Amino acid sequence: MEKLYQTTILEHGQRPHNFGKPQTVFISREGFNHLCGDKISLYSSKNKSNLYLMFESVGCVICKASASLMTITINESSIEKAINTIDDIMNGIKNGNIDLDVFSEDVTCLNQIVNYPSRINCALLPWKTAKDLIEDLKYD
Repeated sequence: MEKLYQTTILEHGQRPHNFGKPQTVFISREGFNHLCGDKISLYSSKNKSNLYLMFESVGCVICKASASLMTITINESSIEKAINTIDDIMNGIKNGNIDLDVFSEDVTCLNQIVNYPSRINCALLPWKTAKDLIEDLKYD
C-alpha cells in the first residue's frame, strides 16, 4: 500500500486530472490551509444536473493529488451522491479506512495519509472546499 500511495500521489500531483479553469464558470469556491499555505480554487461549469468540477491549486503534491482524485471520484455524480461520497472520503482520510470495496484503489491510497498527521489537512482541503461548493449548488 505504501508503494501505491507514493506512486498514485506523485502521478496525480504531477499530472492532475481536471486541472485548470473552465471557460464557463457557473460557481466557484476557494479553500486555504492556513497551516501550510495550500490554496485551491474549485470551479463548476454546470448547474445541478450532473456535477463537474475542475480545479487550480498552489500547494503541495498531496493537496493537488487529492483534488485530482476528488474530481475523478465525484464528477458526473448527483449532488446528494457527491456529498455522501465526500463525507465518506473525508472520514476515511482522517481514520485511514476508505473502503476498497466502494472506492477505487487509487482513492484508497489516501488511507496512508493517516500515517502523516501533519498532511491530513492537505488531503482534506479539496474535499472540504468541494463540499462547500456543492452545498451552495444544492441551495441555489
